[in-house]
Amino acid sequence: MIESAEPTFQEELSQLINKHSLESGSDTPDFILALYLRLCLSTFDSIMRQRERYRCTSGRKCTDKKQATKTPDSEIRQATSDGLFKQEYLEIRRRYLRRSE
Repeated sequence: MIESAEPTFQEELSQLINKHSLESGSDTPDFILALYLRLCLSTFDSIMRQRERYRCTSGRKCTDKKQATKTPDSEIRQATSDGLFKQEYLEIRRRYLRRSE
């Protein structure tokens, strides 16, 4: 018997959105809404890291010295080079095509 992998946060969120029919208000597929919400959390995390960098460079208390060495541009370059944005697009496309079959 083949055991399936645990669902990802985004998959579980998509199922929860679907279960409560939260996609019906905007007529947007649940998996796209789940992706949007996950990316909102990721963006929030990035903003908090930028806030920490600001605190480190403006003479305020710096809680994580490693954060002071990263720049927003380097994070964007890293995400792009890792193919994160392309991966998100391909995942949306794959799910859309699978649902329209």
